[in-house]
Amino acid sequence: MAQETLGDWGGAIATVAYVFLGYSSMVAYSCKSGEILFQLINLPAPISGTLFTALFTMLVSIWGTKATDRVNQFIVEKQWCFNYGCCLLTFGSRYITYWHPPSLLRVLQGAT
Repeated sequence: MAQETLGDWGGAIATVAYVFLGYSSMVAYSCKSGEILFQLINLPAPISGTLFTALFTMLVSIWGTKATDRVNQFIVEKQWCFNYGCCLLTFGSRYITYWHPPSLLRVLQGAT
C-alpha cells in the first residue's frame, strides 16, 4: 500500500521503518520482561528475557493468533481492573462512578 501511494522509494523506506519498529518493540518487551521476571522469580535478567521471548514465541507459533488474542484480552482486562482499583483506592468511589468504559466512550465521542 505504501508503495502505491509513495512510489518505490517511499515503499522501501516505509518497509524499513516498519521492520525497525517491530525489532525495537521486540527488544523493549524482552528487556523489560526480563527485569520483571527477575524481580518475581529471581532469575538473571538476560535469562528471564529469553524465557519470556521463548514463551510468547511458542504462544504465537504453536497455539496461533486466537490463543494470543485470548491471552492479550485477559492481560488487558486484568490491567484495567488493577487501574480501576487503584483509582477507587486513591479517589474513592464517589469520584470514579462516571469513569467506566461505556461512559468514557460516550464522552470521547462527544455524546451527552
